[in-house]
Amino acid sequence: MTSDLWHFTRGSELMRHRIALFGKSLSGLLIVFALALAGGIYWEASATLTQHDLTLVLLRLKAEAWMWLELDPAKETVLPDPGGYAIRLAVGQVSGHPLVVVAWGRMLAAITTGMTLGSLIGAPLVTGLWWWFRHFGQSTPAEHHDRGATLVSGRELDDQLTRFNARKRAESYRQIIGWLWWWKTLLTDLKTRDRAGLYRPYALAGYPFPWGQEVAHGMIFGTTGTGKTTVLRDLLYQARERGHRAVVFDLTGAYIEAFYDAERDVLLNPLDVRCPYWTIFHECRTREDFTAAAEALLPHDGGTSEPFWILAARLLFVEACLRLQLLGRTSNEDLARELMTTSLAQVHKLLRNTM
Repeated sequence: MTSDLWHFTRGSELMRHRIALFGKSLSGLLIVFALALAGGIYWEASATLTQHDLTLVLLRLKAEAWMWLELDPAKETVLPDPGGYAIRLAVGQVSGHPLVVVAWGRMLAAITTGMTLGSLIGAPLVTGLWWWFRHFGQSTPAEHHDRGATLVSGRELDDQLTRFNARKRAESYRQIIGWLWWWKTLLTDLKTRDRAGLYRPYALAGYPFPWGQEVAHGMIFGTTGTGKTTVLRDLLYQARERGHRAVVFDLTGAYIEAFYDAERDVLLNPLDVRCPYWTIFHECRTREDFTAAAEALLPHDGGTSEPFWILAARLLFVEACLRLQLLGRTSNEDLARELMTTSLAQVHKLLRNTM
């Protein structure tokens, strides 16, 4: 419950900040568009309206406000005539006077034309600003990236890998086949190219490896059920299809169950009956060999604990192997019995007169 509340709170805060930032950006674009409209109206009004028209328009606005406030409509006011004469009439009659009606119509026409002109200027300007803001937002992270890996979309990754591998393939095949490599490869299928030793990248989760980078270190991580085993199985299917070799450390036996073929695969597990017969005595002959093996099989924990016990275990292993080798008892069964199941008296008897 606490985790759900935290996720809800965090999500709502992020959404609120995102909406606020978007609102600020959008308000800037709206202000630019409004300024374009105002500029168009001002330009058109300055070109088409006279000072007398503006005076009549202001008088009508004043009369409308007077009537809206429900003041005395019979109050007398003065309306200027184009010839310089003063026309006296009631405030309630100003809006219907012919001179005012004509001036008001000119003003509305100027506003309509000015808004059209402002829209023709403001719309492309706002669109250009929108595109520039979006482009700037996309390019800024790339501009500040110094080194190392970056997170990209699947389409971008596929495009980059395709272009890179196409360039590398042309260079590699040109050296091996010659300048007509594209024609020769076009006439052959993939299996024929594989048998001829022509390299082609493996694919990982549907994306090709960079040319020749399968031998580089890699890591696949994720929670249970995310597809790690599926991805590795796909790599093994590709290796088997091409006739390539692979060394698989199969801790759980899942890959043995899915891929093991007794005619072509080799199991290296002394505890599995399908493993070719092997003992440590096949690898070691001298004290130095057994000492190196003991250090690998019994590594130090790297801590500050007393090293006596790990050193003693190594010494016991080395001396037991040397004595069994001397006695001609060089099987895994002999080594396991003498070190793990026999009595201390038998161990003492075996290692008598050794170090």
